[in-house]
Amino acid sequence: MSDQMGVCGSAIAHEFRHHWQMFNGFKDRAAYFCWTDIDKSLSYEQKIGIYFQKNLIEMDALLFESKVHPVEYQKYWLHCVNMIDT
Repeated sequence: MSDQMGVCGSAIAHEFRHHWQMFNGFKDRAAYFCWTDIDKSLSYEQKIGIYFQKNLIEMDALLFESKVHPVEYQKYWLHCVNMIDT
């Protein structure tokens, strides 16, 4: 499978999870955290880590896609999440 096909499958899994969340009442909008709310002076890795820690809807979708259709970038993003102190 090509890298492009892997990323497409991963994106489909990610978006499917958002549909599943909505269908199952996962509407905790207080859990939503916008990328633009993150301090611009932080590194890319720090921003990724904070984004997924603060945005529970996106973190859930990332964990789902990484289980259903794993690709390399997910490992990197999950590594970034684990670098951030909670």
